[in-house]
Amino acid sequence: MEASTQRLIPLVRVSRVGDRKGDRFISPRDQIARMAKFATDNGGIELLEVVEELDVSGGAEMSKRHGLRGALEKIEAGRADGLIVGYFDRLARSTETGMEVMRRLAAVRGRLYVAEEGEQKIDTPDAWFVFTIKMATAELYRKQAGVKTHAAKANAIARGVPTFNNITPGYVQPARGKPLEPDPVLAPVVRKAFEMRADGASWNTVRAHLRAHGIVRCLRGTVNLLKSRMVLGELHFGELVNLAAHEAIVDLEVWNQVQRRQKVRGRYSEKPRLLGRLGLVRCGSCGTAMHVGGQTARGKSFPDYRCPGRAAGAACERSMSIHAGVLEPIVEAEAQTILEGRRGTHQAEQRVARLEADLRAAEADRDELIEGFRKVRHVPSAAAQINEAQLLVEALMQELEAAKEAADPIFYIYADQGWQKLSFEEKRRLIRASFVSITILPRTAASRVRFEYSGRQTFLE
Repeated sequence: MEASTQRLIPLVRVSRVGDRKGDRFISPRDQIARMAKFATDNGGIELLEVVEELDVSGGAEMSKRHGLRGALEKIEAGRADGLIVGYFDRLARSTETGMEVMRRLAAVRGRLYVAEEGEQKIDTPDAWFVFTIKMATAELYRKQAGVKTHAAKANAIARGVPTFNNITPGYVQPARGKPLEPDPVLAPVVRKAFEMRADGASWNTVRAHLRAHGIVRCLRGTVNLLKSRMVLGELHFGELVNLAAHEAIVDLEVWNQVQRRQKVRGRYSEKPRLLGRLGLVRCGSCGTAMHVGGQTARGKSFPDYRCPGRAAGAACERSMSIHAGVLEPIVEAEAQTILEGRRGTHQAEQRVARLEADLRAAEADRDELIEGFRKVRHVPSAAAQINEAQLLVEALMQELEAAKEAADPIFYIYADQGWQKLSFEEKRRLIRASFVSITILPRTAASRVRFEYSGRQTFLE
C-alpha cells in the first residue's frame, strides 16, 4: 500500500434480488463488510459512496452495467483513484467486461482491488494470464448455471409462469408457479394509459395518470411500460416465448397504435443541430442522453448540449453541459478519421431493406394470427400456427441483424465523396452509425469527450 490515501469506489452487485429482504438479504451487507474490513486492515484507503447494482447479471455487457460504467467514468474524471469489490465475481462474470474494466483503469492509472484477494493487475504477461483465467472461470460458471436452469425456465414459460421478477403493473401472480392474472385495480389503469397515448396524449399526461393511481414512473419508465408485450398476454424471456401465457389487458390494435407513437424526442431547437435528437451525447455524471439547449452570456445566446438531470428522472450528481460550437467540430473530426478508407456495397443495402420489409410483413401476419386466435388460444392448432409465425419473425430478425453486421450498408455511398460534400442529414446518419455513445466528462476541451465506437466500419487493407 502507498502512504497516500486512495479513494476507492465500493461496487456491490447482486444478480437477482427476488424476494430476499431484511435479514434474508445479506449479500450486499456481506460485500460491504468485506470491503470495509479490507480498508481497515490495509490503511490508506478511503471508501467513497457505495455503488449498488441489484438485479444485474455478471454477464451483462458494459452498456447495461450502469453502476460499473458510472464508477469507471468517475475514476476517469479524476474523482476517485480506483474500484473495489468484495469478491472477484462481483466485478463481472464476463471476460470481455472484465478486460474492458482493466484497460480503462490502466489508461488513467486507476486500481482494482478485490477484498478477499488484494490488488488485481494485468501489467505483466503472468498477471494478465492469471486475471484472464479467473474471469474466464467466473464466466464458465455463469454459463454452466444457465444451461442447468434452462430446461426449468422453458417449462415455466410454457406454462405461463414468469421466470423473472419484473412484472408489468396491471398483473398479479396469485401463487408461486401459477400464471399471471389481471389486477382488478391496476389493470384498468394501465389499459387507460395505453388508450390515452393512442389517442395522442403526451407522455407527461400519461405519466401523471399512472402516478395518480399509484404507478410511479420516470419518463423513461413510462415509455418502457407502454412497450411491454406482457399486457398482450405474452411472456418473453430471451429466446423463450409464450404468446398466449395469460389474459391480455390491452387490445392489440391499441398497443400497435401506441408503438407507432412511441419515440421520445428531445426538445426542438430553432436551428437543427448536428447531434440533436440522435440520443448519442451522454452526461458523464449520470449517463442520461443530453438535449440541445441554449445559454445567454453578455447579451448573446449560443446553443449547447446539456443533461436534463432531474427533469428526465435521473439522479445526477453533476449535470454536464458543453457548447455546441465546441463539441460538434470534435465529433466531425473523429467521424472523418474513422470513416477514411471505409466502404460498403449497394447490394448489401438493398438486402437489408428487403429483409426489413419481410420482417414487418411477418410481424403483421403474426399479430393478425394472435388477434384472430385470442379467444381460442388453448386450441393446439391455433397455438401451433402462432408459434410458427413467431419462429418466422425470429428467424428474419436474426437474418436481418446478420445482414446489418456484415454489410455496413450505410457507408457505401460516402466512401469516395469526402466529408465536406456530404449533406447535413448524411453526416448525421454516418455519426449515428459510427458511435454508440459520445460521453461528456467534467474536464476541459477535447479531453471532455469520450467516444464509444459501434465497430461497424470496414477497414480497407
